[in-house]
Amino acid sequence: MPTSPAHSALPVPVPPRPTEPGESATLPRPLTSFVGRARETEAVRALLGRDDVRLVTLTGPGGVGKTRLAQRVAEVLDGFPDGIWFVALAPVGDSALVAPTIAHVLGVRPHADQPVEQGIAAFLRDRHALLILDNFEHVLEAGVLVAELLARCPALTVLVTSRAVPRVSGERVFAVPPLALPETAPCVQLDQLRVTEAVRLFTERATASASDFALTADNAPAVVAICRRLDGLPLAIELAAARVTSISPKLLLGRLDESLRLLTGGPRDQPPRLRSMRDAIGWSYDLLDPDEQALFHQLAVFVGGWTLAAVEAVASLSPGASVFDTLASLIGKSLVRQEPGPDGASRYVMLETVREFALERLAESGEEAAIRGRHAAWCLAFAEDRDLAEFMPQGEVMLNQLEAEHANLRVALAWFEQDGAAASSLQLAGSLRSLWSVRGHFHEGRDWLERALAHGGQVPVPVRVRALAALSWILNQQKPLARALALAEEGLARAQAAGDRQGAVICTMLAGVAVSKLGNFDRAKARYEEALALLEALDNLAWTRTVAATLHSELGEIAIHQGDIARAAACFTAALARQRALGFAPGTSHPFASHSFAGLGDVARAKGDAVGALRHYQTGLGFAWRYRDIRGTANALGGTAGALAAMRQCLPAARLFGASEALHEMIGCPFEKETLDWQRAFGLPEPWAREGEPFGVAQALRDVLGERSALVRRGACDTETAAAAWSEGRALHIEDAIVEALAAGTDAKPAPDDHTGLTPRELDVLRLLADGKTDAEIAAALFISRRTAATHVRHIYDKLEVTSRAAAAAYAVRHGLA
Repeated sequence: MPTSPAHSALPVPVPPRPTEPGESATLPRPLTSFVGRARETEAVRALLGRDDVRLVTLTGPGGVGKTRLAQRVAEVLDGFPDGIWFVALAPVGDSALVAPTIAHVLGVRPHADQPVEQGIAAFLRDRHALLILDNFEHVLEAGVLVAELLARCPALTVLVTSRAVPRVSGERVFAVPPLALPETAPCVQLDQLRVTEAVRLFTERATASASDFALTADNAPAVVAICRRLDGLPLAIELAAARVTSISPKLLLGRLDESLRLLTGGPRDQPPRLRSMRDAIGWSYDLLDPDEQALFHQLAVFVGGWTLAAVEAVASLSPGASVFDTLASLIGKSLVRQEPGPDGASRYVMLETVREFALERLAESGEEAAIRGRHAAWCLAFAEDRDLAEFMPQGEVMLNQLEAEHANLRVALAWFEQDGAAASSLQLAGSLRSLWSVRGHFHEGRDWLERALAHGGQVPVPVRVRALAALSWILNQQKPLARALALAEEGLARAQAAGDRQGAVICTMLAGVAVSKLGNFDRAKARYEEALALLEALDNLAWTRTVAATLHSELGEIAIHQGDIARAAACFTAALARQRALGFAPGTSHPFASHSFAGLGDVARAKGDAVGALRHYQTGLGFAWRYRDIRGTANALGGTAGALAAMRQCLPAARLFGASEALHEMIGCPFEKETLDWQRAFGLPEPWAREGEPFGVAQALRDVLGERSALVRRGACDTETAAAAWSEGRALHIEDAIVEALAAGTDAKPAPDDHTGLTPRELDVLRLLADGKTDAEIAAALFISRRTAATHVRHIYDKLEVTSRAAAAAYAVRHGLA
């Protein structure tokens, strides 16, 4: 055991036993209330009560509440009859002084002939006691002392609080999280907010500073936003709450962009590191070595987190220094948090107050411009690799990765714009077409693309063509259709002149989309066929085959408009077959793929089969939402609503029409003109004039028009009831609307010409079975349990009088059911 020569000790009599279990004369008695942490308190208490756990470390960033949690746990413990001792190590500047400090707290007196460590061990050897070592991060070398005490004292348990993990054998690390924050739902009740940990702490501390403060409906949104902006960090919340004596929560929120300047003025009886957030973080920063400090401030360029690959591309450390090891050290010292990413890989994040401190250090370092340039370059390369995400088999993963880096991509776009890098700005904005269009970021994408295209300068033709196509894609959804067509035509002309075959294909397809929405179906059909011909001349790549599937789906829509239902069915079926051949789950390959199911819904509606149409729309909705295709989700909700209306299920239809309209508004896409007719039929107000039709919803809505007035006349759905249901639908959360839509029409009967006797759900199962899917894959595709899928398969066997999957699949093929 390491010794401290200048401090020896001789065991002395045991201090008086605590009068109550879990109490000790050395345990501080805080002057403020303890808020929340019931789950964490119980979890740590349970750890300390286990026979196989003798060392627990509470770790976390400065100000997260490690010390207060340790004190609270000590107050509720009842398993240490020989006492609990609390040792404050913050004032101790040298690891060699830890043992004398412990000895002083225990009452072990120094002795010239015996090292103090031995005296401590002798004192604790036979005691069933808890030793709390608070603020261990700056004396980590004393971990050896802790290990020796645990070895020599079999009944001793140690609880450590530290911003850095001591890494002692047998240690159990408990990461103390920030306080719980309110849910993001827009209609959280005031009573619910009052009991949320972060809001409750703010309210209690604000009331202590200003006795007339109260949480009200007026100030609650600002209080919630403050707690979120401060990441639920208790110290930051307490410092902010103290400011309500001179500034309202709303004004306080507006000043939090410079939170480190504001979050000061803590109680004078607290140590300096707990009187301001800057000092709290600075305490940790000062304990870092030069490479750790360099990486710490370089990480401030990332917003919303980063991956290991990203930081390895951006960081600049001393020769021989490992970015991975240095990052791991920052995690261990609670300055960086590790979280699961969308693709299973780890992501790393900083609390916002910590990042603000790091940004200050980055500005002081003199390397901010270089690091921001490296960050922007990485973002550009990252986006370029995912340029055709919506057309790739791994597109769902790619889009999730782009979404995870969305905040970083914004920072890079702003940097290129500020730096006057026109080509890079245009290149990055155009590369994000998939993110803008599939995930519904139409307003933002349009803004970046408009600004990037407005810059002059020399830009490679393929870069400009891609940006023109991206903006045309967005405008095709937002419906300034003449401009969308003009951009596509300009992109096509530039691509053809420069020999950019990929750009030519995409622009030709987008020109077809625009003229189709403008009502020129013959011209649109010609454009789509031209694009297919161009694809034939390209290499047989995954993206070219996926675009071909998209074009077949678009041709199906043209056939619907032209009244050729048989050709439409053939096109939609061919599109889905191409997707399956590429290895895609049906409907998950790219933004228009789920619309192939909507197209089949249109076909079913044209044949008078509203139930079959409903099932197709619901299948497309499930896939669109799984892919987070927001535009496709909005349209599929409308298609489902149209089918329900055709089935005379008026109120569910009105609710889903309302949900679809609200989602269209959210992403900036006009709602359908047919829905305006629906509103007129029920005497509802007209919100605005609309143009164009959505892909897949149009036929269902058109066919419903003749039924609405009859519904009203028969009293099936009066004006007031319809208006109320529509409004309720508009207020639905998107996930609730999807659940409602997928569950709608479960009692619907098969179409009269369905001679198989199978229910609509069984037909869905049979189609997937015929496609070679297992019960588990069928369950995943239809959002049901595996057991339910297996039950459907058994019922199919019974109704078709077959005994194997192969026989059921053969029946489906022979009868055109697959």
